[in-house]
Amino acid sequence: MTQESTGTPSTTEPADKSSAWVEALFQGMAVLRVFEGETNGLTLTEIAQKLGWSRTKPYRYVYTLEQMGYLTRQEGTKRYRPTSLTMTLGYSYLSGLSLLELAQPVLDRLKNALGASVHMGILEQGEVVYIASARVSVVPAVNIHVGSRVPPYVTSLGRALLSEMDDEQVDALIGKLSLPASTPRSITEPAAFRQMLKKSREQGYVFTDEEFHPGVRSIAAPVHDRRGDVVAAINATSIVQKFSDDYLNEQVIPLVVAAAKEISMSMGHMPQREA
Repeated sequence: MTQESTGTPSTTEPADKSSAWVEALFQGMAVLRVFEGETNGLTLTEIAQKLGWSRTKPYRYVYTLEQMGYLTRQEGTKRYRPTSLTMTLGYSYLSGLSLLELAQPVLDRLKNALGASVHMGILEQGEVVYIASARVSVVPAVNIHVGSRVPPYVTSLGRALLSEMDDEQVDALIGKLSLPASTPRSITEPAAFRQMLKKSREQGYVFTDEEFHPGVRSIAAPVHDRRGDVVAAINATSIVQKFSDDYLNEQVIPLVVAAAKEISMSMGHMPQREA
């Protein structure tokens, strides 16, 4: 996954570093970033391999982060993993989003009503950032968690966020080239993608059918603020066998759309009345 040159943390050094650049800080943060999505922890050798460093280079950075409480060594192994203290690095940003406090109870209720995993995401620097979730214990093997970043065109959340943009805004984000396919069912032609967004805007929700992960379906709907701007999107995701056509139409779509409207109204959005 490519990362934007501004606003998005990176483990790649910029080409033009000023005299204010602190190399040790950059490398320490690179070590923390390398754990993203690694549920089983990493050894010093694996850290070095992922960063393209020599085998011995990570030791001092890992030792320092361990002493500071950001990393811990798994008992009886040579594997390290981040501690809950790492969450404080982003807490000041996330805690400032009143949207999270308003949305989480709604997400929890939606998860319980559908028996499916529910997520919320925002668009930041051209990527969808997952900022909240309510997950069921039995879920498909989809490695998505709070803090994950994905291109907007591949997920129902991203498509819901894009659905109310005009063509120029969409083109600025995804370009006019063919879109990489995540599965054989993915939409890869820009014209077909824009048509899908138009349909989604008209119906008020997005449906992805095994387009992000094989065997997985998802319904998403946008969240609006008091000015009517789309500020986030929520989705419900499960396996095809659970999200049958009938269940989607009778339960999932109405409940996801209603949940998105509930969060929107809690933020001061007043839906337009039909004439």
